[in-house]
Amino acid sequence: MMQVSSRTERSAPVIEVQHILVAVKSQRMQDGLSQQAAKALAADLLARIKDDGDFIALMKEHSKDPGSKNGGSYTMHDPKKGGEAPPGAQPRSGMVAAFGDVGWRLDVGDYGVSNYNQTSSPFGYHIIKRVR
Repeated sequence: MMQVSSRTERSAPVIEVQHILVAVKSQRMQDGLSQQAAKALAADLLARIKDDGDFIALMKEHSKDPGSKNGGSYTMHDPKKGGEAPPGAQPRSGMVAAFGDVGWRLDVGDYGVSNYNQTSSPFGYHIIKRVR
């Protein structure tokens, strides 16, 4: 899958992302898939997105994040990068690490994937799109 960990983090103090959470069954996500099935679905969804798939429609259909059903997005602020946090922004440290680890390495309009990891991405695979 598309890895962005080798990219340099962007300097913007505030970013906005949307994501599709493909959940892995765990104590946190009872309605998730096996890790193998979740990985396969995430790869399939990413391929569909790259082939001009409708990100919002796929997010509403497949994401296990409740906010995704309404086209939800997350605005994050990283105080280490300066600037003031806009109203409603979440601190980077208050979000799952995968959002910042991937989100700040993307250019606006780009996609990236955070693989399932019990520490940095404990809910499953995240297909992340940087919106702003």
